[in-house]
Amino acid sequence: MADAIIQGWLSQHIARAPQIAAGAVMRWAAGSGPRQVAVSPSSTAAAQPLFAAAQAAAERDGPLLAQLRMGSPAAAMRVVAFALRHEGVTLGSIALLLHDGAGTDADWARHVQHAAASLKPLLAPVRDNTLADVLKLQTHLTGSHRLPRCGVSLTSELASLLGVDRVSLGLLARGELQLTAMSHSTAGDERKTSLARALCAAMQEAIDQDRPIAFPQPAGAAPRIVQAHGALAAWGPGQVLTVPLVHAGHRIGALCFEGSVETAGPAWRRATDLARALAPLIGLKCRAEMPWPARIREGTRAVIARFGDVRRGTIALRLVAVAAVAALLTLVPVAHRIGAPARLEGAVQRSVAAPVDGFVQSVHVRPGDTVTSGELLVEMAPQDLLLEEHKWQAEAMQHDNAAAAALAVADRAQFAVARAKADEALAQLELVRGQLQRSRVAATIDGVVVGGDLTQSLGAPVQRGQVLLTLAPRDAYRLILEVDERDVAELRPGQRGELALAAMPSRHLAFQLTRITPVATATDGRNAFEVEAKLDEALPAMRPGLRGVAKIDAGTGSLLGIASRPAIDWLRLVFWR
Repeated sequence: MADAIIQGWLSQHIARAPQIAAGAVMRWAAGSGPRQVAVSPSSTAAAQPLFAAAQAAAERDGPLLAQLRMGSPAAAMRVVAFALRHEGVTLGSIALLLHDGAGTDADWARHVQHAAASLKPLLAPVRDNTLADVLKLQTHLTGSHRLPRCGVSLTSELASLLGVDRVSLGLLARGELQLTAMSHSTAGDERKTSLARALCAAMQEAIDQDRPIAFPQPAGAAPRIVQAHGALAAWGPGQVLTVPLVHAGHRIGALCFEGSVETAGPAWRRATDLARALAPLIGLKCRAEMPWPARIREGTRAVIARFGDVRRGTIALRLVAVAAVAALLTLVPVAHRIGAPARLEGAVQRSVAAPVDGFVQSVHVRPGDTVTSGELLVEMAPQDLLLEEHKWQAEAMQHDNAAAAALAVADRAQFAVARAKADEALAQLELVRGQLQRSRVAATIDGVVVGGDLTQSLGAPVQRGQVLLTLAPRDAYRLILEVDERDVAELRPGQRGELALAAMPSRHLAFQLTRITPVATATDGRNAFEVEAKLDEALPAMRPGLRGVAKIDAGTGSLLGIASRPAIDWLRLVFWR
């Protein structure tokens, strides 16, 4: 199981460093000598040379730099190997095969030393069943929860496993140490307390010195700065141990253990081993929860490093990138489209007006209803017209009788007057009957009611000519675009475009410009011209009054020219003034 962990660590390390072609790790066990533990890639032909270099580095107890030729002089590659020692005992060695030109020898000697720092805890001899404890603890980090919640579970399990009073986890974020988790608690509740500040100060003190720090310091130990540890010990049982966490050669945080005199002695060595073994797992958890901007930055660095030394090639690569972006912005043509708000109207609109002065008696339609030609829409109250009809009927009969009496006595003058008055009454009677007929308002076309809701106005008085309802055809529409005055000069009748209605944003409807109105109107604080367009098709779900956004094809141009045109036009006007 330990060899599998080391194999996984080596594969991940090579995957994160494109300059490394292959690697090998050896373990040195007391009494049995060197043993090959891991090689990556497993099918590499350089496995035996790498193991030989690792063994030689361990035997000479120092770094080893060599050249390895794979088949021909052109394929020469460098090998860097380094021995891993702990407390005067050789634990093992690591050898890496580097692509030629990937940094200087001194750079890669330092790189191997950092890699060895994270590998050394994995090669250290297992004490007190440390490997089983690590496997048990790693389950708290592999769950689906975020790191703060997993950290509380991990620190609580560590405290129970070691028998200490409290275990705290702090992680570096943007160069600042933050308290992430505390055993049997949540870091979110403790971050602003004095205890949290003391914990962060002690962890930072150990990270700055890059060594585990115990307080009080053991007899015979190298002197360390323990001011922050002393302040933290005053808060708890009195014994403090802080172990920096190192992953892939980088310090990622620290674990702080607090206990009493009875528990600190036997637990501190075991706590150090567990903290060093857990560091890679905590680092991988942090990387998995890294936000996408940080992932992009890390991926960009890896791509740049693949082409050579980052420090020497950064400026050249940036210049190449700037030139490529400038060429893309200025030389590659893209479609130029003018956007404008749009609304849908009927191709024609018919207004239904009040035929006479009167009162609304009944309404049979509302806006949105579909009507057919001749369908009854509105009825006016007929009482006044019926009374007037009876009046003129009576007058006509009276004048007819007067004319008959005059004719009987041969009074021609009286007969002519009575006959004229009778004709006048009949004309008024026909006018009233026409008004009665028109008081029942009917639809003149097949279409949809798009305006006028009279259902809440029953009995209300209306005047002759007052618009009661507005009708529009069901399948004949025109599109009205409100184009900004800065863009109208680029439009011509016949240009095509696409419309996305707010009611159907996933469906794009093609249209063609038919007319540009030469009069501007003020709309939402800007001058806009109404441009008429004709849709290629009408959908059943379309209704007059729908609004959306139209995009008009206005040719092609460079992306830089299209994006900078509004600013250039504004500057021209400023200089003209």
